[in-house]
Amino acid sequence: MLLRSTEQAIELAEIAADARDFVAASRAENTTRVYRTGWTQFTAWCAEHGVIALPAGAETVALYVADLAKGAKPATIDLRLAAISAAHRAAGHDSPTKEEAVRLVRRGVRRTLGTAQRQVRPVTVPELRAMLQGLGIDPAGCRDRALLLLGFAGALRRSELVGLDVAESPREPMGSPSASGARRRTRRAPVAPSASPSVEPGNLPGPCLARVA
Repeated sequence: MLLRSTEQAIELAEIAADARDFVAASRAENTTRVYRTGWTQFTAWCAEHGVIALPAGAETVALYVADLAKGAKPATIDLRLAAISAAHRAAGHDSPTKEEAVRLVRRGVRRTLGTAQRQVRPVTVPELRAMLQGLGIDPAGCRDRALLLLGFAGALRRSELVGLDVAESPREPMGSPSASGARRRTRRAPVAPSASPSVEPGNLPGPCLARVA
């Protein structure tokens, strides 16, 4: 019976390890990095002010939000709250960010500071042509040319560009870049990418836009 219990304990430990791996894989790498940074900053703030970070009380989080509002934007505060919530759930605690005290302070911050996001002016076709003309024909220049053309044609975010993988990108007609998880928004490229690197999909697994030494 003891042997059986030990074997069951080992099996459960292995299952728990698999579960943790699946939880980690459920979030994008960039999201995990943002949460880790947010949680680190919150725990540092708690240590500085002599309060408990885990589990944190609603009053602690509300004070943290009020302190953040002195220099952070509402979007940044929301990311910090998401990181705090994720850390508490992962540790088996209720999230203090759902408490009324935190919600009221957050609402007040948003009303006071506003929620408008800075709108970035899009790159125009003439500007894109000018950027492409300044690139060389060496490997780094070809990589950068492909990056600019793919980003423009697919309206891809930075995280989507770095997530492009050769093994997961089947060859498709010009104007229809394919990316694992990328949004299907396409437009015709304004310049023929004649100097762009050409690789046979699936032959070189790894990022399409890798660092060039």
